[in-house]
Amino acid sequence: MFRNPFVQSFQVPVVPVFQLVERWARIQPERPALIWGPTGREVTYRDLWRTSGRVARALQELGIKKGERVVLLSPNCPHYPSAFYGVLRAGGIVVPLNPLLKATEVIRAIENTQAAAVVASPQRRAQLRELVAGLPFVRHVLEMEEVSNLTPPSLEPEPVCIDPDRDLACILYSSGTTGWPKGIMLTHRNVVADLLASNAMGFITDQSVYVHYLPFSHCAGLLTFLNAGICLGARQILTPHFDPGEVLRLVEDHQARELFGVPPALKDLVEAAEAQGFHYRGLRFVNTAALPLDVELSRRAERVFGCPVTEHIGMTECAGPMNIMIPPFPLKPRSVGPPIPNLEERVVDPETGEDLGPGQVGELLLRGDMVTAGYWQDTETNQEAFREGWFRTGDLVRFDHEGYMWWVDRCKEIIKYKGYSIPPAELEEVLREHPAVREACVIPKEHPEFGQVPKAFVVRRAPVTAEELMRFVEERIAPYKKVREVEFVEELPKSAVGKILRRVLVEREKGREHARERFRSALGS
Repeated sequence: MFRNPFVQSFQVPVVPVFQLVERWARIQPERPALIWGPTGREVTYRDLWRTSGRVARALQELGIKKGERVVLLSPNCPHYPSAFYGVLRAGGIVVPLNPLLKATEVIRAIENTQAAAVVASPQRRAQLRELVAGLPFVRHVLEMEEVSNLTPPSLEPEPVCIDPDRDLACILYSSGTTGWPKGIMLTHRNVVADLLASNAMGFITDQSVYVHYLPFSHCAGLLTFLNAGICLGARQILTPHFDPGEVLRLVEDHQARELFGVPPALKDLVEAAEAQGFHYRGLRFVNTAALPLDVELSRRAERVFGCPVTEHIGMTECAGPMNIMIPPFPLKPRSVGPPIPNLEERVVDPETGEDLGPGQVGELLLRGDMVTAGYWQDTETNQEAFREGWFRTGDLVRFDHEGYMWWVDRCKEIIKYKGYSIPPAELEEVLREHPAVREACVIPKEHPEFGQVPKAFVVRRAPVTAEELMRFVEERIAPYKKVREVEFVEELPKSAVGKILRRVLVEREKGREHARERFRSALGS
């Protein structure tokens, strides 16, 4: 079993998430909680607490009760944090959805959670009203920019009794290997435990200053950076989307102390910084996650930004980071660091469950206050995911004797595209809807810029082109999920019981790429 070797475990306070915000509003009401990058407008803790209170009261007057689900469907905007905390203060459960999702994907999540209300951007509100007209459980479709104005400023929300150990704060949709994305349940305790453990490592503190451009609909954007930064008193500058030049400008203008992102975004930032001669030297570290960090990119980033470049690993099922490596703790090349405090980790043989020691590669298991309560209304997946109180991550890892972890591969073939998680089974289901497709298997194909892209192997039942199939999928799913390559085959590799062996196709594709590399090397010699 592996634990953090530097920071001792601590008692997690039994409080709802929003109480950490209230604390800052009480002791330092004029402290900036957020800065909206495009305008420079500051939102103080007093502002955020009052506005979220108006949202909470408005939802309560509309009949939203404790435990009911409220979908948030909007790109990053200044109103999102107030909506997030307003739902929590009303006793609701936040269900953040990616605004890039197509209508069918949104409706599937709304139906799955039986959401009582949807708070959406103006662009999505009109469309959603028509789509949910036949869903009796959806009682309200509200506009995010207006919901706080539905009740007088003088009215405070009715107090709601929250049990942090049992009551859910969020249901976030992440990617599984079978079927469509599943709702990951996170209690108030899960969320509070993870952000305090990350804080104990110095990841985000009350002295942190960073530009936040990740989507709020994602666990990292919503919990790791937006919520944690607010709850811990950090100074974060929000942007509506990722623009490398604008991010660098804000980093320098606001004297940022940390820079966070995924490797593809870091690559863009490094190239922009090199092009414009970026000279700011106030960063204490750059940290990436979601995809392995290329050694050469790491070296370039260290030269450009003049600070250590490190990695962490996290997952939605852990409410954010689970292993962190940042200074002043000792750094090790390519490691994602030790477990955060209060999180216990084991490495086991994926087949037998036998514990493995340092240096051995096996499946990572987790146990701690921040680990998910399970998957929303999915008994079968919950039974598969938990083993005698331990959560099975599906990641293959190894540790050294000091408790540092190296990520090796995935047991579950989730495709990691630019930091997004794409479930192959979801794309396969869409492909099989095409009348010309008999069978389909989607695998992650390595890509030098994007990390991985989805490639489909298809057995046809009728004539169809690769372009037609890729267009068919693109019309039905979010843009980042689209299939980038289709290969037609006579049959798919299967086990004795007829299960498609995705791993065989993955290894076949890797073998081809290695052969191409050898051929290119031979030509160059």
